[in-house]
Amino acid sequence: MSGSFQIALGNIHKSHAHILNLEDEDEGVIPQLKPATDRMLTRIKDVYLYILDNGTVTTDNLVEEFGITHRTVQRDLNVLEYNELITSPVRGKWTTTAKKVKLTS
Repeated sequence: MSGSFQIALGNIHKSHAHILNLEDEDEGVIPQLKPATDRMLTRIKDVYLYILDNGTVTTDNLVEEFGITHRTVQRDLNVLEYNELITSPVRGKWTTTAKKVKLTS
């Protein structure tokens, strides 16, 4: 895959791309994140990878797989959808888009 896996998170500082091992080209090093933000970004990346690996999944699949609430899943899905990484072909079902991403570990 090519391109970049960067996510826009609204009011959260920068893109926090270091979680995805990306660099801030303008400033170099991205400052340390709060543990809660770090966990959230890791979870969002994991949700994306789960959808990528499994094709179309339901919101309930994600709740069960990650052991989180429907509301938390919805927030994570909103971030991914905003960044055009996933789409919902039918209410309650999610799949990845054709947008190319570069995944780093």
